Amino acid sequence: MIKQKLAIRIAIWLFSIAVLFGVYQWYRGLGHDIDLPVQVDTNGYIAAIERKEEGSVAVIFKPDGTKIEAPGYKPGVEDKEIVWRPDGNRLFFSSDRIDGSFNIYRWNTDRGVAERRSLGSRSQSNATFGPKGYSGDLSKPLIIAGGFVLELDPKEGAANQILPPIQREIAQAGEEQTTADQFSTLYSRIGTSFKDARWGKNREYIVAVMRREGGEVLVIQPTGTVKAEDGTEKQAPPVLIEAGDKVEIDVAASGLVVAAITGYQFPNPHDIPEEFIKNNRVVPPFRHAMVIVDPSMLQKGGTSQAVYLSKDDQLCLQQPRFSPDGSKVLAVGGSIVDGANFVPKALVSMPAVANGFENQSALVLGEVRDPSWHPQGREIVYVKKDAESPRAIYRVGADGSNEKRVSQGTASYVGPSFSPQSR
Repeated sequence: MIKQKLAIRIAIWLFSIAVLFGVYQWYRGLGHDIDLPVQVDTNGYIAAIERKEEGSVAVIFKPDGTKIEAPGYKPGVEDKEIVWRPDGNRLFFSSDRIDGSFNIYRWNTDRGVAERRSLGSRSQSNATFGPKGYSGDLSKPLIIAGGFVLELDPKEGAANQILPPIQREIAQAGEEQTTADQFSTLYSRIGTSFKDARWGKNREYIVAVMRREGGEVLVIQPTGTVKAEDGTEKQAPPVLIEAGDKVEIDVAASGLVVAAITGYQFPNPHDIPEEFIKNNRVVPPFRHAMVIVDPSMLQKGGTSQAVYLSKDDQLCLQQPRFSPDGSKVLAVGGSIVDGANFVPKALVSMPAVANGFENQSALVLGEVRDPSWHPQGREIVYVKKDAESPRAIYRVGADGSNEKRVSQGTASYVGPSFSPQSR
């Protein structure tokens, strides 16, 4: 009997040790980043950035209209560029809450905690997750840090450089390195820094916008290799697609890329066809454009296809957004005033095909900005100027019906989006 009790005690003791060891290994695996609960119900939530008299703050609106500010905000702090993680369980945004430098923050709305998850003193912003439909790990966003494209591990706070491609990884986001280390001669000829970057289908390429003197350029970088003349494998070179004074992009789950170009420029300013040079002056064939690109066809001679072209400043499309199924593109339509200022006039939808603008529909009239689709494609959320606010949050059916105001009062907002969990 005594031996049996002793055996039971030993078994319980061994089981307890195993459990403690398992918890320890789990804790180590989290990188000491205890972020619970894992699952959070955000069905019907809308996230946005609210502009304050001093600074700006990340906010969410619950389905009942309740507004909640991200904890830790102080007057003068600037939160910006809020984005949902693909599972809808967390929000990420850039903020200068600590030491006046912008870092990436993760907001656990269930616990009411907004924590800095990136390191370094260089400005870090514009987190993007993806690609849509990818079966791998979607917890690590691409970010822009010091003008380079990095992939951030929010668990560890570390990041490795993605663009321009290099042979070694960066230990931490914001770690200083020389320009010679990072900018290849090829990329230095394209532009000076990155503005935006998105993963392409299955992470087979990266779609990016680079700044350059006097404008911006759309670049697609394959992540694979190509065979060199000597038979060795080397990193595939970037492909210049389009350029303009301003370039804005989106990537569909199918892999298609849409780019809205304001103030068209030739992608390679050193290789302009003679017919577009008159009296020693470059005369582009059109003024503004929206194009779609299939990156999988670039190696086979494929090029961009125009969804719409405009030869004057009376019509310009900005802020393109693919519908969840990739069949349509939303855009803000407006005009260019005084040669540079965009004045929005309507929210329009069109088929995501060549010449799709010929079948466009105006969904909402007025000064509309920052449209974003409901994950089921049934609705659209955006900001619009009205009698009370210069940027109130609204939602409307995908066909332009049943417009409703979401925000209350005179507050002004930027970048609203539905939770990916929304049904």
